[in-house]
Amino acid sequence: MSLTHFDSLPLIYPEESTWPHLNDDSPLRKEISDVEHELLLLERQISELSRIKEAKKAELGMLRNELAPIHRLPLEIISRIFEEACHPGVDVTQANSALTAAFIPRVCAVWMKIAYTSPRIWSKLHLNTYQHSKAIKCDPSWVKRWLDRSGTLPIDLDLDFSRRGNLALRRDLDANKLMMLILDFCERIRSLKVRAHLKTVSPLFRLPPDSFPLLEEVHIMTIPGGSTVQVSSIKSFEGATNLREVKLSGIHNTYIPLVWMILPIEQLTSLQIDALAPEEIYVDILSRCSNLTSLDMCMSFSDMPVISEDIQISLPSLQSLSLSCHATSSLLCCITAPLVTDLCVGLRGDQDIRILARDLERFQQRSSANLVSFTLTDLGYATGNNNEIMDGLTTILKTVSSISRFHLHGEHYVDINTKLVRKLTYMEGSPILLPNLTCFEMNWSLLSFQLEIRLPGLKDMILSRTSYLAVDGGNTSVVRLCRVSIRGIKIQKEDIARIREIPGLMFDCEHFG
Repeated sequence: MSLTHFDSLPLIYPEESTWPHLNDDSPLRKEISDVEHELLLLERQISELSRIKEAKKAELGMLRNELAPIHRLPLEIISRIFEEACHPGVDVTQANSALTAAFIPRVCAVWMKIAYTSPRIWSKLHLNTYQHSKAIKCDPSWVKRWLDRSGTLPIDLDLDFSRRGNLALRRDLDANKLMMLILDFCERIRSLKVRAHLKTVSPLFRLPPDSFPLLEEVHIMTIPGGSTVQVSSIKSFEGATNLREVKLSGIHNTYIPLVWMILPIEQLTSLQIDALAPEEIYVDILSRCSNLTSLDMCMSFSDMPVISEDIQISLPSLQSLSLSCHATSSLLCCITAPLVTDLCVGLRGDQDIRILARDLERFQQRSSANLVSFTLTDLGYATGNNNEIMDGLTTILKTVSSISRFHLHGEHYVDINTKLVRKLTYMEGSPILLPNLTCFEMNWSLLSFQLEIRLPGLKDMILSRTSYLAVDGGNTSVVRLCRVSIRGIKIQKEDIARIREIPGLMFDCEHFG
C-alpha cells in the first residue's frame, strides 16, 4: 500500500466538545484516578484469588495424599515404620537417625502430626561433629524440643564430639551447651555414650548422686585436647540403681582417673576399663564385682601398675574375660573365674609369650573353666626367637584345648603361623592341637595383605578338618570345622573356590581394600 493512498483518506476531526479545556483538566484526572483505583482493586482480587488458588492446591494435595497407599495403614503402623526408618537395627553410628527424624515431618502435614506424636522416634538421639556440625553450632534449643517430644519414655543417647578442626574450641563450647541442655533430662536417660574432651563432659561429672534413676548403661571415652578439669570425686552415678554396664576409656594420655569415680560396682554385670590407676584401685573395684558377667581390662601402657601375684580376686559370675596387659601387670595371675567360657588375651609391649602361657596355666588351675572360645591378639608383641614363641603358643593352646572357637589376630609371623597351621592339621595317628575346633578365624594386618604374604599349608589344614572328615563327625577324636574366616592373607583364587565347595563349611575370605 502506497503513501498516496493515505493522502486520499478524509480527515476526521473530533467534536469540539470532546476536548477538555486546557485550563480545566480535572475531569481527565478524575478518570485516570478511577481507572487506577479499578486496577488496584483488580490486583487485590488477583492476589486474593492467587491465595485462594494456592490454598486449594494445598487442600487438593492433602486430599490426594489421603489416597496414598501408606495413609490407608493404621496410624500405629505408620508410626512404627517411621521409628524403624529413624532407628534401624544397625550400628547407630552408621545410621543418620537425627537427619531422618528431622526430614520426616517436612514431607506433609499428616506425616508431621504422626511423627510429632510418636515419642519413640525422639527417645533416641545420635549426634557427631562430622555429620551434624551445623546442628551442633546452631541454637541448641532444638535439643530440648527433640527430647520433649519423647514424652515420658526412657532416653538413649550416643554423642560423639571428638572431631577436630579449625573451630575446635568453638565446637567444644557448642557441645558443652548441648550437654548441659541434654542433662536437664537426666532423670529419663537410660543409656549414655559420650566421646569428647573432658571439658565437654564436665557438666556430667558435677551432678548429684540421684541424677540417673533409669540409667542402665554408660560409656565415656575422653580424647586429647581441651582444657583440664578439676574434680575431686564424681558421684553422678553413685545412686544409679539400674546401672549394669560401664565403659571408661581414653586416648593416649587422656583418661578419666578411676580414683575420681564412685560407681555402684556391686550391681554391675559388664565392666570395660582402659585407664590409668594405682594397683589398689583395680583391686578394690574387681574385688567388689560379685555380679560381673563380662570384664574387659586394657592395661596397655608401660607405666601401668604392677599387679602382685599374691592378690587373689574371685569373680564367681564372670562368663566373658578380655585382658590386654603387660606381663608385669597381668591380671591372669590373680583372677579366679570358674564360669568363664569366652577368654580373650592381648599382648602389650615387648612380652615373653611363655610368661603369658604360665599365667594362663595358673588361671586354669585355679578356675577349671570350661572354655568355649579363645582369642589371642597382637601376637606381634611377642619377644624371643621363633622356637620360643612357638613353644609359648603351643602351651597356650594345649591349656585351652577344649575350645571350639579360636581367633588369632595380629601382625604376620609367617614361620610361626605356618608351624601353627601344621599343628592344627589333622593327620590320622598324629597328635593335633584343638581337636574340638569348629570355628577358626585368622586376622592379619593390612600390611600383610599389601605385601601379598601367603600362608603355606592353610588350605591343607582346612581340607584336613572338613573334606577328609565325615560330615557327621565320623572320627571321634576330631570335630569337623564348620566356619573359617581369613582376613588379610593372600589366597589363590583356585584354593578359595575349592574351599567354598566344601559342604557344610561357612568360609569367609575377606581381603582389605
